[in-house]
Formats: sequence, C-alpha cells, structure tokens
Amino acid sequence: MKKIITIVTVPAIFALLVMANLNLTSCKKSNPVTVYDTTVVTVHDTTVVKDTITKGPSILSMFTGKQWELDTVYSNWTGPGTGSLEYAKGGATNVEDLDNYYSTYTIDGFFWALENTTYYSGTWNFTNSDSSAFEVTLSGVGTSHLRLISLTDSTFTAYDSTGQVIDIEKITPP
Repeated sequence: MKKIITIVTVPAIFALLVMANLNLTSCKKSNPVTVYDTTVVTVHDTTVVKDTITKGPSILSMFTGKQWELDTVYSNWTGPGTGSLEYAKGGATNVEDLDNYYSTYTIDGFFWALENTTYYSGTWNFTNSDSSAFEVTLSGVGTSHLRLISLTDSTFTAYDSTGQVIDIEKITPP
C-alpha cells in the first residue's frame, strides 16, 4: 500500500505545479552583483612619547665653588665603626678647635683654607676618571691624598689616606 501512495503522490504534485503555471527550470545567474564592504576608521587621538633623561649635577659642580665648613673629624679611621673622634662642631671635648675652619675648592684647581687665623693655599685635582679620589697640595705643608666617600650639594665626606683621617664637611650657609 505504501507504493501506491508514493506513486500517486509524485504525479499529483507535478500536475498541481503545471496547473499553477509554474516554470520548473534550473536556476541561472545572468547578472552577478558584486558587493564591496568597506570600513573606514578615523583615528583622532595621537600618542606622543618623549623620553627625557634628566642629568643630575656633576661631581665637579657639587664640590667646587662653595665654602665648606668642618663638621666632624675622626683620626685613625680605617673603616666604618673605627677611629677616634677628634672634632665635632660645637663639641666641648674636642682635641683641637676647628670651629673656625673653612675651605674652598675652585673649578680651576685652586684650594684655600682658613683655620682660625691661619691661611692655607694650594692646588687640588681629581686623580682618577670617576672623580672619587683627589689630592690637595698645600704650600709649605705637602700633599694629602683623599677619597670621596659621599657627596651631595650640602655635605661631603672624604678619607685622607695620608693621615688616616676622615673629614665630614658641610657647606657653610650664606
């Protein structure tokens, strides 16, 4: 019975299509249409990157052209925690009075110091390429070989290997 329904169903559908005047021809593309999809992106933000390196003051500019005043002096100093305190600014038990000791290093290599009423003059220069060691030659006194341990715009610490002395000097306020 199934075969009868299948055979009858196909001709019946065909007959309906013919009566409805439908055209059963194959699909043919005669005028192809090309569609272009374009996206426009406009950028209004601009990012500018600037790399600025700020160079700090040089050792020479921090060291020279200032009047330095002694703050602390240790003798027999060979490293941190060693040595004997010889002088502290304003101290009551100082071995020597250096309250009126002032010194200046000029950019052109001249050095002068005033210790109470005694005036010293001489020359100075850095002795290595990184400006961490220098020497001071005083007329009639001799040459001291020093190493900068620390240096800022307002204070420096130097080790005098000639006499195993460490000086902490601070800039004198104007």
